[in-house]
Amino acid sequence: PKRDAIGRALSASSAEMGASPACCAKDDAVSFASEPASASVCKQLTNSSDETKASASRDLDVAETRSQIVAFLRRARTGSAVELVRECAECPRIERAAATRRVSKDLRSLSVSGSDFQFEVPLIDLMDVYTVQDDGMLPFPSAIITSLSDCEAERLLRFRYRVDGKLLTSFCILEETAETRAALLMTTRALQLMATRQA
Repeated sequence: PKRDAIGRALSASSAEMGASPACCAKDDAVSFASEPASASVCKQLTNSSDETKASASRDLDVAETRSQIVAFLRRARTGSAVELVRECAECPRIERAAATRRVSKDLRSLSVSGSDFQFEVPLIDLMDVYTVQDDGMLPFPSAIITSLSDCEAERLLRFRYRVDGKLLTSFCILEETAETRAALLMTTRALQLMATRQA
């Protein structure tokens, strides 16, 4: 399953990036009822072949996910250019501001900062990350959605999280490309999983 792949990939990725995850994913054990010898041997051979194929598929999935996460984190720790998209507090229009998105060195928080704003998201307090592709337009403010072209909407994310473990808040950003949006989403979810395991 993808969640197990992400968990194992994160363990390897964290080690390479210098972080130390608290635990690693474990495979579930499989047991079979006793059967006549010939049928049992046949089934063991079939199961062995199936398990080998499944294991190879999982290994490829983990390796690919790990590679993507490591490459993304290397860029994210030094900072990547994004745009903050927000509703103007004093006028009926949408503001767009240049921002820098970073992942902390300990891989426990995500920050988005600009000339007059700073959002710091402890991943343990992250409630959800929305995208138009996965969640549709309902989770986003309608004014923001109508201000964007279709291509821009593909790069949009909304982070919803708790401040001091209580107050629920959110912000929206535009990634540079749909590819970096997808990479950020995958990496954030993986880091959130690791933060939850360490809590």
